[in-house]
Amino acid sequence: MKRGDFPMFRRKEVLSDKEILSNYMFSLSEEERLRLELKETKLALDAAYSILQNVTEPELIDSAIYELNSIQMKYTFLTRKYREITA
Repeated sequence: MKRGDFPMFRRKEVLSDKEILSNYMFSLSEEERLRLELKETKLALDAAYSILQNVTEPELIDSAIYELNSIQMKYTFLTRKYREITA
């Protein structure tokens, strides 16, 4: 007999963090997914504001502004989408 013949000795399949998150997100409703994305985007927005306040090099300031604008646009989009769904 080989070791694999016994189910108790079979190697368990291990999911990656990305797969676990994907499975979790799949189980949520669209409203819950949007709410979670809004929270994550708000955290990213706060981080972008913090970075902008702390950089001094002109190139880094430009980069921080572009990043901030991008995140603001995403936040606006998600907010609009969330309002449409919950209305």
